[in-house]
Amino acid sequence: MLQSVRVALLFYAASALLVVGFGVLKLLQCFHCMERPLMRLFLFIATVEIRKDAYWANVFGWESLKAHLEMIQLELQREAVPGKIAPNPPLVSLDGKEKSHLLDHVRGSRPLIVNLGSCTCPVFMKRQSEFKKIVEEFMSVADFATVYIKEAHPSDEWKFEGNIEIQQPRTIQERCRAAQKLKELNKLHPSSRLLVDTMENLANKSFAGLPTRLYIIHDGRVQYAGGMGPTFYHTQDIMQWLAEYKKKSTRQRAKA
Repeated sequence: MLQSVRVALLFYAASALLVVGFGVLKLLQCFHCMERPLMRLFLFIATVEIRKDAYWANVFGWESLKAHLEMIQLELQREAVPGKIAPNPPLVSLDGKEKSHLLDHVRGSRPLIVNLGSCTCPVFMKRQSEFKKIVEEFMSVADFATVYIKEAHPSDEWKFEGNIEIQQPRTIQERCRAAQKLKELNKLHPSSRLLVDTMENLANKSFAGLPTRLYIIHDGRVQYAGGMGPTFYHTQDIMQWLAEYKKKSTRQRAKA
């Protein structure tokens, strides 16, 4: 009960600050002299180059505000915490026919790298070349699962101009089709399993995956919880963790 009250108070406080912040930034957007500083702020948050005309018109609009409020709520209710038992949300296969849970995809004592995102998240899409290299280098010691969650920038909500056109799925079949597009675009390594979040969005909720996020699960617990994307979607953290794990595993095998 106390935890629920605490989360609610934090959410309302963060929401109030966010609304005020959006109002101020929207006002500043009206002044031509503030255009360059605001663009630099956006690109700092995004971490990748995105054309101004893709986001400028609605970056501080209502749909953007709603998306950020949802991200705050997800973060406050996140279950996946370093050192804690890993959440085990239900998932479906790419064709929507097979059901499983996330931890079903753990193989023995190997760590599982969990990569959450969607086609309409530009940062997720641009960073997948980095993720593919990690899979290629460490697939001998770890397993990888990309979980397709709800769209970050669907064409019927907070839309980016020139982005992939996908409406927010309303059925699991629609979400599976969106995930299929990710596969067709050759963004994933063949050794990285592609799974789809259910329409209850339990993977997204338990891992606060929106818009994109990275985790490492090992020995049934969360060993690494990446920060909220796009700003803290750091593939280099995964590479460093796996490099250390591989060294340790090699030493242990040498002693055996």
